[in-house]
Amino acid sequence: LFAARPADLLLLGTSEGVKTLRAQ
Repeated sequence: LFAARPADLLLLGTSEGVKTLRAQ
């Protein structure tokens, strides 16, 4: 586990969201 800043979590969530959209 690692401590991430809110901004890092937002960027990670965005990248995951893009992958989800592209997978559809």
